[in-house]
Amino acid sequence: MTILESLHLVETVILAFIGVFGGIYAFRTLKLLYENPEMLKSQRRIWMPILVAGSFFTVSGAFHLIEHVLFSIPEIDLLSELALLAGLSLLTLSIFRYWRLQKEYNETKHKALGKIKSP
Repeated sequence: MTILESLHLVETVILAFIGVFGGIYAFRTLKLLYENPEMLKSQRRIWMPILVAGSFFTVSGAFHLIEHVLFSIPEIDLLSELALLAGLSLLTLSIFRYWRLQKEYNETKHKALGKIKSP
């Protein structure tokens, strides 16, 4: 195994670890949100895609690891790349949803403050 292949294998393990770690904390966040129905209503749309993205990152890392350790066929590499693409897409969707939610909050806050300050 060359140094490049070793680095690639380490990268695969890190990708799987990030997926598991991120998924665990996204799941824990959702559990906390279920205790507060008002927050759950608005933030579930952010955290569900993050949880699913973590799952896709984990699957991608597992496929990549299988490809390098057990057998190398192009279909497994393609599945790994598609899972990674799906995870990144869902993560991007979550970031967009968070941005939009924060933007609406800021606009509402500024309108309310404007009403309070004006006589």
